[in-house]
Amino acid sequence: MAASEATWPGELPAGLGDAGHPPRAELHLHLEGAVGLATLNRLGARHGLPKLAESDLRIACWADSQRAFEHVLARLRTGQDWFDATLALFDRLAAEDIAYAEASIMPVVHAELGLPFAALWPGLRDALAQGEAATGRRLRLLFAVPRNAGAAAGFATLDCVQAANHPAVVGIDLAGEERADTILPFAPVFAEARRLGLKTAAHAGEFGGPERVAQTLAALAPDRLHHGIAAAADPGLLRQIAAAGIGVDVSPRSNLAFGAVGSLAAVPVAAMVAAGIRVSLSTDDPALVGNTLPGEILLLGDTYGLDATAARAVEENAWRNAFGAGGAAP
Repeated sequence: MAASEATWPGELPAGLGDAGHPPRAELHLHLEGAVGLATLNRLGARHGLPKLAESDLRIACWADSQRAFEHVLARLRTGQDWFDATLALFDRLAAEDIAYAEASIMPVVHAELGLPFAALWPGLRDALAQGEAATGRRLRLLFAVPRNAGAAAGFATLDCVQAANHPAVVGIDLAGEERADTILPFAPVFAEARRLGLKTAAHAGEFGGPERVAQTLAALAPDRLHHGIAAAADPGLLRQIAAAGIGVDVSPRSNLAFGAVGSLAAVPVAAMVAAGIRVSLSTDDPALVGNTLPGEILLLGDTYGLDATAARAVEENAWRNAFGAGGAAP
């Protein structure tokens, strides 16, 4: 069974965290949304697919994202594709000086498209070992459940976790359209995940209102929320999240690109921090959004007006909220 905690193995690798910033961690990163253009074109050439342009990936609304993801999914056809894509992700972590990351994948979606988990996993598993050995970065995995596929997909995802039986697989994530009927049915899935010793995360409050965040907390009791920005409309809900010690990972530029907000200033990072919530920042889908984690971090002062102490606390929250990093920066 996959371990729910995997502490940092030894000292911080040389060169990490010594460039004027603390060691960086990123918690909300879709691996499928992090495969860059050059890598996608290498994979596409392998399968005889047309070359993509930057404009094929970049998004300005939710509908754009569905088209962009189709391009990505069409190029992740084999275990070798997953090996190459995952190694490329390690290159991104190194380039942005990210010491630790948690990335999600959707095994049931790929199985529906003809790539069974048993064929996908060896390439991903081998890339984890090779990438970590080569870069000193640590990558942990969440297996994500698409809400619109129903609870059966959730249990199928747990089957994939057990089939992997790997300490890098630390939890599950619920993603997709927020409606009451795409939240409540997953309560048994989350309960079973906890029984198996897994951590749990859920997308909530990205497009849905504060009531969707409240429903997610009540039905699923996740350890961490992804996005969560709609909670700022309900001060009582903010207090509930803070009191429960639930980490909330926010992705401002993604919220803007997907059309969840009209401006970066509209993402309520400062209000959530002021409420005492353990806010952290991530890129979500950097190949589609065109963002970087250092760029998101700069928003803390430039856009949200946090002083240096508060901004550093947000960076450190990523370590506190992480599922497989031992709870603190190395």
